[in-house]
Amino acid sequence: MRRNSNFTLIEVVVALAILAGSVSALITLMMSSQKRLAAAWERERRWVMIQQAAEYCMLQDDDPADPPPEVFYYPGYHAKYTVDTSPFMDDNDLNDENALYQLDCRTVELIRDSNGQTVEQLKIDCPHYDED
Repeated sequence: MRRNSNFTLIEVVVALAILAGSVSALITLMMSSQKRLAAAWERERRWVMIQQAAEYCMLQDDDPADPPPEVFYYPGYHAKYTVDTSPFMDDNDLNDENALYQLDCRTVELIRDSNGQTVEQLKIDCPHYDED
């Protein structure tokens, strides 16, 4: 007696279902990794922008102005600076070598123009120098 070596219809349907499930899982995995990659690229881009704004801020005087478009040209974003000065210390503390110096906290904000939302913020402490 001769055996038939062909596949049955049920075996073919089961194999196609397994193949379809594998392909859909692979596509889902690829789409989620692409979204994560795009989000990571956008975060990196925003940090590059805020670093450039911070460098411009640190090169300015005690009261820096927002960077002009020639220096900070990123369509859809702008940088904003604020400077908060710590309270003054007594003159006796300033004469002491071990006394802490007064610091300014320069805050650099990266703001999206479309909705006015702050997307990144960087705070930099730097010494305060009096004009005296």
